[in-house]
Amino acid sequence: MPQMAPMLWSVLFMYFVLLVALLMKLMFFESFCAVEESVRKTKVVKFDWKW
Repeated sequence: MPQMAPMLWSVLFMYFVLLVALLMKLMFFESFCAVEESVRKTKVVKFDWKW
């Protein structure tokens, strides 16, 4: 079936793009959470130091 090949490649390409987007989103979200947590910790430390 030669008609199936382009559809299969397009589906594979879409799946690959979706996987890469998901990985990038997860990595960005994790780094953002880590930065937010570190900022929060420094704020708490400064707040405790003032008191």
